[in-house]
Amino acid sequence: EIPAFRNGDVVTLDGDLVTRPGPRMVTALEKVAEVLSAWRTRHPEVPARTKGKTR
Repeated sequence: EIPAFRNGDVVTLDGDLVTRPGPRMVTALEKVAEVLSAWRTRHPEVPARTKGKTR
């Protein structure tokens, strides 16, 4: 069993929002920001930044 599914940390987005360029892309980014913000609220133990290089 995948922990993300078990913990309710899997989110779906309407595919049209993220695959078609245009104003819908802004809506998609707003949804992603909303989801990430909610996740950070539920998981305050996870550091907000990584140390060192990310690539």
